Amino acid sequence: MTLPAESSIEAAPRVRTLNAFRITVLIISASTPLATIVGTAPLGFAFGGASLPAMYVLSGVLIFLFCVGYTQMSRRITRPGAFYVYITRGLGRTAGVSGAWLALAAYTPFLAGCFAIAPYYGHLILEQELGINIPWPLYALFLFTTVGIAAYRRIDFSAKLLAVFVGLEVLVLVVLDVAMFAKDGTSLLPADTFSTDISLSTGFGVALVFAIMSFVGFESAALYAPETKNPRRAIPRATYAAVLTITVLYGLTTWMTVGVFGADKVQNIALAQFGDLYFNLADQYVGGWLRTTMALLMLVAQFAVALAITNATARYTHALAKEGLLPAWLGKSHASFKSPQNAIVFLLGFSAVLIFGGWALGFDPYLDLSSVMFGVGAVGIVAIQAAACLSVIVFFLRESEGFHWLKTGLAPALGLAGLVTAVYLMIDSFSFVSGKDNGFVGILPWLLLASAAGGAVYAQLLKRNHPDRYQRLGRGDSTSDFDDLVAADAWEDSPPR
Repeated sequence: MTLPAESSIEAAPRVRTLNAFRITVLIISASTPLATIVGTAPLGFAFGGASLPAMYVLSGVLIFLFCVGYTQMSRRITRPGAFYVYITRGLGRTAGVSGAWLALAAYTPFLAGCFAIAPYYGHLILEQELGINIPWPLYALFLFTTVGIAAYRRIDFSAKLLAVFVGLEVLVLVVLDVAMFAKDGTSLLPADTFSTDISLSTGFGVALVFAIMSFVGFESAALYAPETKNPRRAIPRATYAAVLTITVLYGLTTWMTVGVFGADKVQNIALAQFGDLYFNLADQYVGGWLRTTMALLMLVAQFAVALAITNATARYTHALAKEGLLPAWLGKSHASFKSPQNAIVFLLGFSAVLIFGGWALGFDPYLDLSSVMFGVGAVGIVAIQAAACLSVIVFFLRESEGFHWLKTGLAPALGLAGLVTAVYLMIDSFSFVSGKDNGFVGILPWLLLASAAGGAVYAQLLKRNHPDRYQRLGRGDSTSDFDDLVAADAWEDSPPR
C-alpha cells in the first residue's frame, strides 16, 4: 500500500453547497420510496406477515433513539470519516480501523447490489410497459455511465437531480394513499395492526429485518459534512427529517396495505403477487396511468439509489484514503468539482467487475447476485451503526461536560440494544434477507467479522511500525483540523501491508 508524499497531499473538498434539505434528499435517496415500497415491502409482507407496519414504526423509533446521540456527536465532530472517526474517538484507534474495514466490506457489496438489481427492473419494465427490449448488460452499462457522470460532478448536482426524482416518487405514493383512503376510508387503518397479536406474530423478526433495511443510508449525513454550509446544524436536521419521513411514509403506506387485504390475508397475497403488489393496487384504486407512471419511476428510483450509495461510499473511501488507511490515489479529488473522483471510478469499476464477471460465470444478476449483496451489505451496515452507537455513549461518558443522561446516555443505549437485536435477527434470518438458503451463503455474514478482525490486525501493525501515524488516526474535530493534520504528515514511508 503506497501513501502520498507531502507534495501530493491535497486539501479536503471545500465547496460547501449542501444544506439540510439537500442532505435529507441524499439520505432518502439511498432507500427511495418506490424502490422500498414496490421492491422491498412485498417481501416483508410475504415473509413477515401483517407485522410489517409495526416493524416500520419500531425501526423508526430505534433509529431515532440512535440519532439522538449520533447528532450530538455530529455537532462535535464535522471532519471527514463519520463513523470511522466516531468509533475511533469513542472506542479507540484499533476499534476505529476495524470499523472502517467493516464499513467498506458492507458498503461495497451493497453498492454492487444496486447495479445488479437496477438492470433487471429496467429490462423488465421497458419491455412490459413500452415494448422496448434492451438486454440487461447494455442497460447496466448505461446505468454505470450515467451514475458515474452524475457522481463525478459537484455534489449539489446530485442533490438537485435527486430532489426531483424523490419528489416524484413521494407524489406517486401520496396519490395512491389518498386514492385508497378516499375509497375505503378509515377501514384502511385498522388499529389491531399494532396489537401484540399481530405485531409480534410469527415472522415479526423477518419483518423487522426488511423494515430496518429501509433505513440504510440515514447514517450517510455526516459523510457530507465537509461539503455542507453549516454542518453542525444541517446534519442533525437532515438526519431527523429523513428518519421521520421514512417512518411516516413507509409505515402509513404498509398500514393501509394491511387494511386493503386484511391482516389474515396480506401475507398470502404478497406471496402470490410479490413485485406486482403495488402495481396492482395502483391499477385497482387509480387506473392504468398510475401503474405505468409508477413502473417508469421505478427506473428513476433504481438510478437514485445507485447514485446516492455511490456518493456516500465514495466519500467514505476518500476520507479513509486521506487518513492513510487506503491507497493514496483513492484520496484524490476532482480539481473543479471537488468530488472524490478516483474513489468513484474505483467503486464503479469494482462493481462492474463483480456484476459482469458474475454474469459471465452464469449467475443471474437479480436472483443470484443482488439479493446476496444487499443481504451482506445490510448486515454490515447495521453492525457498524451499532458500533457507532456504543462509541457515542463511551465518548460522552469520558467527556463528562458533554454527557447528558438522556441524549448521550439512555437514548443511544436503547438504540444500541435494538440495533444489536436487529443484527442478530438479520444473521439468523439471512436466508430470507438474501433470498438464498445454502451453506455457502449462510457463512457470508461471518466474512464481515473477518474483515473487522483484519482491520484490528492492521491497526496493531501500524501501531508497532508507525506509532506516530497510529497516534494521529481519528484526530481533529473539523475539516480544517483534518486538513492541517494531513498536510503536517509527509507520509514518507508506507505502513505495513
